[in-house]
Amino acid sequence: MTAIHALPDLAATTAFDTAPPAAAGTPHRVAAIGMALAAVLSIVFVGLDPEIRAHGAGPVLQAIAAAAPMHRLVHVAESLFVLLLAHGVTSLGTRLGVARPLVRLGVLAYVLGALAMLAAATFDGFVTPAAASAWLAPNHDAQAGLEAVRFAGIAVQSFATMSWGLESVGALALSAAMAAGRGGQRRLGVLGLAAALAPLVALAVSGPVMDMTVVIGILLAQAAWNLTCAAALWRRERP
Repeated sequence: MTAIHALPDLAATTAFDTAPPAAAGTPHRVAAIGMALAAVLSIVFVGLDPEIRAHGAGPVLQAIAAAAPMHRLVHVAESLFVLLLAHGVTSLGTRLGVARPLVRLGVLAYVLGALAMLAAATFDGFVTPAAASAWLAPNHDAQAGLEAVRFAGIAVQSFATMSWGLESVGALALSAAMAAGRGGQRRLGVLGLAAALAPLVALAVSGPVMDMTVVIGILLAQAAWNLTCAAALWRRERP
């Protein structure tokens, strides 16, 4: 960050960093590539997550335990994508100027949302399969195990809902900061505002119980916002 940010210049507080335009291969562009890859691959890996099709306490626990290796792999990958996205957002924050309160709010909210999503991935990828395997042991009540798995599922949805809400708040704040700029930055900011609002609308409409259609819709809206951020990080010219 250059010293010019300390000056009371309106242009410096509403545009990208006033340092020379970033060149290919700089940290901002590396972050942009990471965001773009994570935005696309996170949706691909959601489709790779095994779907449990079983009825009754015992068969459900057995199906979860059998799918555990792939389930863990998917959620380790998803956690990596969450970290790549959070890294991209913090990079965008440094480029927009962390001295701006709106930018600080956006980065903080998004990072807290990312932490909540890591908690959801931990429960879904590790706690749930471990609980299923534990209650399949002899002299264990399968029905009690199924209730433990259901509790873990409630925790997963709660953490995911909190994550989507916080990340959307962060996305709105950062998009508003971009929209206050000029030229290409302003256009990306307006696009980002629309993409950031979609998850909040979906959460408000769906209520506490979300079906897969709502989840996929939220993921697609987030992917659109993440790609918008990647484009903002990739741009070399000043707006």
